[in-house]
Amino acid sequence: MRTAARNLPRILLLAGLTLLPLRAGTNILFYPFARAFGSPPESELVNCRKAFTRLQTQLGTSRILIQPVLFVGSPRATWRDRPARELRRGLKEGGIQARFEIAGAAPEVHRPQLGHNQLRYLWQRSRDYSEWVRSAKPPGDYILFAEVFAHDGKVGAIHVFILDSSGQVAYCRLFNSHQFGPDLLADDGAPEHWIVSHLLKDLQRESTELFPPYGIG
Repeated sequence: MRTAARNLPRILLLAGLTLLPLRAGTNILFYPFARAFGSPPESELVNCRKAFTRLQTQLGTSRILIQPVLFVGSPRATWRDRPARELRRGLKEGGIQARFEIAGAAPEVHRPQLGHNQLRYLWQRSRDYSEWVRSAKPPGDYILFAEVFAHDGKVGAIHVFILDSSGQVAYCRLFNSHQFGPDLLADDGAPEHWIVSHLLKDLQRESTELFPPYGIG
C-alpha cells in the first residue's frame, strides 16, 4: 500500500503524458490539482475568457479608470498616485487609445495577506476587487488595479487586475522573482514599466493563454 502511494504521482504523470495529444483530456486530468492549488473553477475561467476578448475589442473606445497602485511593505501598505500616473503614461505611449483616468481615492478593500500561495492569493484578491466594483460602482468601462509587494527596496511580487464595470475579471496576472529576478527596485519606476510592457504583450495574446482551460497551461 505504501509503495502504491509513493508511486501515485509517477502514475499520474505517466497518464498525463499518455494523454498529451488530447489537450482537453490532459487538462481535465490535472483539473483537481489546479483547483487544489488555487485556480478557479472552469465556469469562472470561461467568463474570464469572454471578458478578456471583449476587453481586446473594446479597449480603444473604452474609459479606463486606473486605481492608485498598492505598495505593500513591512509593516506598511500604501496606495500611491504617482505609479498610477506612470501606468497611464506608459499605456498611452504604448499605443492604447483608451480614455484613461486616475481614481481620486483608493478602493476600500482589506489589507492584503499574500501568504505562500501566490496563485490562490491572486484569485482571492480578484474577488475582493470584484465585490468592491459591484458595490462602489466606480466610473469607467474598465478598472485597473495593481499591487507591488516589496522588501528592503526590492520587488517580490506584482499583481495586475482589470475588471469590467460589472465586476467581472477580464485580466489578472501574477509576477514574481522567477520572472523579473531578485533585483527589481521598488521605487524607481521599474514595477510600473514591468506592468505596462507585459500588459501590452498580453493584450495581443489569445484568451486561452491568459485563462487556460481548466487552469492548466
